[in-house]
Amino acid sequence: YFEDRYATTFEDFLNLLADGQASDDETLHQRAAVLRLRYVDGLTWQQIALDLAITDERLTKLRQQASTDLKMKLVR
Repeated sequence: YFEDRYATTFEDFLNLLADGQASDDETLHQRAAVLRLRYVDGLTWQQIALDLAITDERLTKLRQQASTDLKMKLVR
């Protein structure tokens, strides 16, 4: 599913996540966490909101930003 959706290897995706998680920027860090929890750990969106102690609205915003960021980084 992931490789079809984002047209990249899972290994490249993991490398991008590592960059985000190493960032000092809290928003980038949260975006990477959202993607990791969903695509690596397999949590539901509801579980992710609970795990990160954020509202559904905040999660939706992070999801959208993370998806956009990921697509932009993968288009080379």
